[in-house]
Amino acid sequence: MIILDHLTRRYGTITAVNDLSLSVEDGEVLVFLGVNGAGKTTTIKLMTGLLAPCSGAVYIDGEEICPSNPSARRLFGYAPDQPELFPRLTAQETVKFSARLYGVYLTDSEATELLEAQDLARDRNRLVHGFSRGMKQRLSICLALAHKPRVLILDEPLVGLDPLGVIRMKALLATLAQTGHTIFLSTHSLSFAEESATRVAVIHHGTLCAVGDPRLIRTEANKSSSLEKVFFELTSTPDPTQADI
Repeated sequence: MIILDHLTRRYGTITAVNDLSLSVEDGEVLVFLGVNGAGKTTTIKLMTGLLAPCSGAVYIDGEEICPSNPSARRLFGYAPDQPELFPRLTAQETVKFSARLYGVYLTDSEATELLEAQDLARDRNRLVHGFSRGMKQRLSICLALAHKPRVLILDEPLVGLDPLGVIRMKALLATLAQTGHTIFLSTHSLSFAEESATRVAVIHHGTLCAVGDPRLIRTEANKSSSLEKVFFELTSTPDPTQADI
Protein backbone atom coordinates (compact mmCIF):
# COMPACT_ATOMS: atom_id res chain seq x y z
CA MET A 1 0.00 0.00 0.00
CA ILE A 2 2.78 2.48 0.97
CA ILE A 3 6.26 2.26 -0.55
CA LEU A 4 9.17 4.55 0.30
CA ASP A 5 11.83 3.92 -2.32
CA HIS A 6 15.33 5.14 -1.45
CA LEU A 7 14.14 8.51 -0.18
CA THR A 8 16.79 11.16 0.38
CA ARG A 9 16.24 14.76 1.39
CA ARG A 10 18.97 17.29 2.10
CA TYR A 11 18.85 20.84 3.44
CA GLY A 12 22.11 22.34 2.24
CA THR A 13 24.87 20.21 3.74
CA ILE A 14 22.51 18.48 6.19
CA THR A 15 20.97 15.17 5.17
CA ALA A 16 17.63 14.95 6.97
CA VAL A 17 16.55 11.65 5.36
CA ASN A 18 19.20 9.30 4.03
CA ASP A 19 18.35 6.64 1.41
CA LEU A 20 15.27 5.44 3.30
CA SER A 21 13.36 2.43 1.93
CA LEU A 22 10.30 1.02 3.68
CA SER A 23 6.96 -0.56 2.81
CA VAL A 24 3.69 -0.71 4.73
CA GLU A 25 1.12 -3.40 3.95
CA ASP A 26 -2.67 -3.10 3.78
CA GLY A 27 -4.22 -3.02 7.24
CA GLU A 28 -0.90 -2.49 8.99
CA VAL A 29 -0.20 0.01 11.77
CA LEU A 30 3.41 1.02 11.32
CA VAL A 31 4.83 3.27 14.02
CA PHE A 32 7.76 5.42 12.88
CA LEU A 33 9.82 5.84 16.01
CA GLY A 34 12.57 8.32 16.70
CA VAL A 35 13.63 11.19 18.94
CA ASN A 36 12.94 14.80 17.99
CA GLY A 37 15.12 15.76 15.02
CA ALA A 38 15.56 12.18 13.82
CA GLY A 39 13.91 12.87 10.45
CA LYS A 40 10.34 11.75 11.13
CA THR A 41 8.56 14.93 10.08
CA THR A 42 10.72 15.40 6.97
CA THR A 43 9.89 11.84 5.93
CA ILE A 44 6.19 12.48 6.41
CA LYS A 45 6.35 15.71 4.41
CA LEU A 46 7.94 13.70 1.60
CA MET A 47 5.19 11.08 1.93
CA THR A 48 2.43 13.68 1.70
CA GLY A 49 3.88 15.60 -1.25
CA LEU A 50 4.64 18.70 0.80
CA LEU A 51 8.34 18.28 0.02
CA ALA A 52 10.09 16.91 -3.04
CA PRO A 53 12.84 14.35 -2.41
CA CYS A 54 16.37 14.99 -3.62
CA SER A 55 16.21 11.40 -4.84
CA GLY A 56 13.88 8.43 -4.48
CA ALA A 57 10.08 8.31 -4.57
CA VAL A 58 6.93 7.60 -2.55
CA TYR A 59 4.05 5.46 -3.81
CA ILE A 60 0.64 4.98 -2.24
CA ASP A 61 -1.66 2.41 -3.83
CA GLY A 62 0.65 2.41 -6.85
CA GLU A 63 0.47 6.18 -7.44
CA GLU A 64 3.48 8.42 -6.98
CA ILE A 65 3.10 11.09 -4.30
CA CYS A 66 4.94 14.31 -5.12
CA PRO A 67 4.33 18.09 -5.23
CA SER A 68 3.59 17.93 -8.98
CA ASN A 69 0.78 15.39 -8.45
CA PRO A 70 -1.56 17.06 -5.93
CA SER A 71 -4.57 14.96 -6.96
CA ALA A 72 -2.87 11.92 -5.41
CA ARG A 73 -3.47 13.42 -1.96
CA ARG A 74 -7.02 12.05 -2.13
CA LEU A 75 -5.48 8.64 -1.40
CA PHE A 76 -4.57 9.43 2.19
CA GLY A 77 -5.61 11.42 5.23
CA TYR A 78 -2.93 13.50 6.92
CA ALA A 79 -2.78 14.96 10.42
CA PRO A 80 0.31 17.20 10.91
CA ASP A 81 2.15 17.61 14.19
CA GLN A 82 0.95 21.22 14.39
CA PRO A 83 -2.75 21.37 13.39
CA GLU A 84 -3.61 24.23 11.04
CA LEU A 85 -7.33 24.93 11.39
CA PHE A 86 -9.85 27.62 10.52
CA PRO A 87 -10.43 29.43 13.83
CA ARG A 88 -13.71 31.08 12.82
CA LEU A 89 -15.43 27.85 11.78
CA THR A 90 -17.16 25.50 14.18
CA ALA A 91 -15.82 21.97 14.60
CA GLN A 92 -18.66 20.53 12.52
CA GLU A 93 -18.20 23.12 9.77
CA THR A 94 -14.47 22.36 9.73
CA VAL A 95 -15.01 18.63 9.24
CA LYS A 96 -17.58 19.13 6.48
CA PHE A 97 -15.42 21.73 4.71
CA SER A 98 -12.36 19.46 4.83
CA ALA A 99 -14.35 16.62 3.27
CA ARG A 100 -15.68 18.90 0.51
CA LEU A 101 -12.13 19.76 -0.53
CA TYR A 102 -11.89 16.12 -1.66
CA GLY A 103 -15.35 16.06 -3.26
CA VAL A 104 -16.97 14.26 -0.33
CA TYR A 105 -20.18 15.77 1.07
CA LEU A 106 -20.86 14.74 4.65
CA THR A 107 -24.20 15.10 6.35
CA ASP A 108 -24.39 16.73 9.78
CA SER A 109 -24.84 13.30 11.36
CA GLU A 110 -21.78 11.89 9.55
CA ALA A 111 -19.65 14.83 10.69
CA THR A 112 -20.95 14.43 14.24
CA GLU A 113 -20.07 10.73 14.17
CA LEU A 114 -16.46 11.58 13.33
CA LEU A 115 -16.38 14.14 16.14
CA GLU A 116 -17.97 11.67 18.57
CA ALA A 117 -15.09 9.23 18.04
CA GLN A 118 -12.74 11.94 19.32
CA ASP A 119 -15.08 13.07 22.14
CA LEU A 120 -15.82 16.36 20.36
CA ALA A 121 -19.50 15.91 19.48
CA ARG A 122 -20.72 18.12 22.32
CA ASP A 123 -18.35 20.85 21.06
CA ARG A 124 -19.43 20.56 17.43
CA ASN A 125 -20.99 24.04 17.36
CA ARG A 126 -18.12 25.80 19.12
CA LEU A 127 -15.67 27.96 17.17
CA VAL A 128 -12.31 26.26 16.79
CA HIS A 129 -10.31 29.25 18.06
CA GLY A 130 -11.60 28.45 21.57
CA PHE A 131 -10.33 24.87 21.51
CA SER A 132 -7.43 23.70 23.68
CA ARG A 133 -4.27 22.23 22.14
CA GLY A 134 -5.51 18.71 22.80
CA MET A 135 -8.93 19.40 21.29
CA LYS A 136 -7.31 20.81 18.15
CA GLN A 137 -5.15 17.70 17.92
CA ARG A 138 -8.24 15.47 18.11
CA LEU A 139 -10.06 17.60 15.54
CA SER A 140 -7.09 17.21 13.22
CA ILE A 141 -7.60 13.44 13.36
CA CYS A 142 -11.25 13.96 12.36
CA LEU A 143 -10.14 15.99 9.35
CA ALA A 144 -7.73 13.26 8.28
CA LEU A 145 -10.68 10.85 8.24
CA ALA A 146 -13.26 13.22 6.74
CA HIS A 147 -12.88 12.20 3.08
CA LYS A 148 -12.88 8.49 4.01
CA PRO A 149 -9.34 7.54 2.91
CA ARG A 150 -7.93 4.02 3.31
CA VAL A 151 -4.49 5.34 4.29
CA LEU A 152 -3.74 7.57 7.27
CA ILE A 153 -0.48 9.43 7.87
CA LEU A 154 -0.28 10.87 11.38
CA ASP A 155 2.65 12.99 12.56
CA GLU A 156 3.05 12.90 16.35
CA PRO A 157 -0.70 12.54 17.01
CA LEU A 158 -0.17 12.00 20.75
CA VAL A 159 1.15 15.49 21.46
CA GLY A 160 -1.38 17.42 23.49
CA LEU A 161 -3.52 14.40 24.36
CA ASP A 162 -4.32 13.58 27.96
CA PRO A 163 -4.22 9.92 29.12
CA LEU A 164 -7.86 9.40 28.16
CA GLY A 165 -7.13 10.83 24.72
CA VAL A 166 -4.26 8.37 24.31
CA ILE A 167 -6.56 5.48 25.21
CA ARG A 168 -9.08 6.69 22.61
CA MET A 169 -6.29 6.96 20.03
CA LYS A 170 -5.25 3.36 20.66
CA ALA A 171 -8.85 2.21 20.29
CA LEU A 172 -9.29 4.25 17.09
CA LEU A 173 -6.15 2.78 15.52
CA ALA A 174 -7.26 -0.75 16.38
CA THR A 175 -10.70 -0.14 14.87
CA LEU A 176 -9.30 1.42 11.70
CA ALA A 177 -6.84 -1.45 11.22
CA GLN A 178 -9.64 -3.97 11.63
CA THR A 179 -11.65 -2.20 8.93
CA GLY A 180 -8.81 -2.37 6.40
CA HIS A 181 -7.11 1.00 6.90
CA THR A 182 -3.36 1.34 6.59
CA ILE A 183 -1.71 3.64 9.14
CA PHE A 184 1.71 5.30 9.22
CA LEU A 185 2.19 7.07 12.55
CA SER A 186 5.23 8.86 13.92
CA THR A 187 6.00 9.27 17.60
CA HIS A 188 8.82 9.31 20.12
CA SER A 189 6.73 7.39 22.66
CA LEU A 190 8.34 3.97 22.93
CA SER A 191 5.56 2.57 25.10
CA PHE A 192 2.86 3.63 22.64
CA ALA A 193 4.79 2.05 19.77
CA GLU A 194 5.12 -1.24 21.62
CA GLU A 195 1.43 -1.31 22.54
CA SER A 196 -0.14 -0.15 19.27
CA ALA A 197 2.06 -1.09 16.32
CA THR A 198 1.93 -4.01 13.96
CA ARG A 199 5.54 -3.14 13.18
CA VAL A 200 7.97 -0.49 14.37
CA ALA A 201 10.49 1.34 12.18
CA VAL A 202 13.24 3.21 14.05
CA ILE A 203 14.90 6.23 12.44
CA HIS A 204 18.00 7.98 13.80
CA HIS A 205 19.81 10.93 12.20
CA GLY A 206 17.79 10.37 9.03
CA THR A 207 18.76 6.72 8.64
CA LEU A 208 16.47 3.74 9.14
CA CYS A 209 18.23 1.61 11.73
CA ALA A 210 15.66 -1.09 12.61
CA VAL A 211 12.33 -2.47 11.41
CA GLY A 212 10.44 -5.24 13.14
CA ASP A 213 7.92 -6.66 15.54
CA PRO A 214 7.32 -4.19 18.41
CA ARG A 215 7.57 -7.04 20.92
CA LEU A 216 11.08 -7.90 19.69
CA ILE A 217 12.53 -4.53 18.74
CA ARG A 218 13.70 -3.71 22.28
CA THR A 219 15.44 -7.10 22.44
CA GLU A 220 17.25 -6.27 19.20
CA ALA A 221 18.53 -3.08 20.83
CA ASN A 222 20.50 -5.19 23.29
CA LYS A 223 22.45 -6.66 20.35
CA SER A 224 23.44 -3.34 18.78
CA SER A 225 25.29 -0.56 20.57
CA SER A 226 24.02 2.09 18.13
CA LEU A 227 20.41 0.93 18.45
CA GLU A 228 20.79 0.69 22.23
CA LYS A 229 21.81 4.37 22.21
CA VAL A 230 18.67 5.27 20.27
CA PHE A 231 16.47 3.47 22.78
CA PHE A 232 18.26 5.20 25.64
CA GLU A 233 17.48 8.57 24.04
CA LEU A 234 13.86 7.53 23.50
CA THR A 235 13.38 6.53 27.13
CA SER A 236 15.05 9.79 28.22
CA THR A 237 12.71 11.94 26.10
CA PRO A 238 9.60 13.25 27.89
CA ASP A 239 6.56 11.18 26.99
CA PRO A 240 4.24 13.23 24.73
CA THR A 241 1.23 11.68 26.42
CA GLN A 242 2.11 13.66 29.54
CA ALA A 243 2.02 17.05 27.79
CA ASP A 244 -0.33 19.72 29.09
CA ILE A 245 -3.53 20.32 27.16
